[in-house]
Amino acid sequence: MKKIILLLLFGLLALSACGREMWLKGEVIGRETDENGNLTAIVTETETHGIVRFLIAEDTVVDQLNGKVTVEDFLENDAAYPVVSVYADANTMTFAPYEGEEGTLTYAAILIHLEGSYETSTTIPIDGTTLTVQENGNDNGISWKMAHCSLQNLYS
Repeated sequence: MKKIILLLLFGLLALSACGREMWLKGEVIGRETDENGNLTAIVTETETHGIVRFLIAEDTVVDQLNGKVTVEDFLENDAAYPVVSVYADANTMTFAPYEGEEGTLTYAAILIHLEGSYETSTTIPIDGTTLTVQENGNDNGISWKMAHCSLQNLYS
């Protein structure tokens, strides 16, 4: 099975040399679903391209490389925000609005690798500000995010 996956990855990498596909890695920071609750897009904060939205179609492949988040959790659980590597079709690049921001870079996802997992819990402090705390399963670090604040990392 691992040989098949490796051959598939090498084949996909060979295709990327044509300039029509690309790999982007980042943390999922947003999820979009249709009226039936099916995951239709993820929004990631990537290492190289900033905020990028990836559209998920029926033929998009999702697999788990490591971490605690399973494919089923990722597709069905609104609290699943893992680190992912996404193989996308660069020819599908568009700019679409996301959370009121115009011009969010958007691509059609071909393959999504679930690379790391986060345990997420959200609380609402007394002043009404939402605080999201995430424990990174790979780095043993803790991240927190508040409205109008940047992501902070705390390591024990």
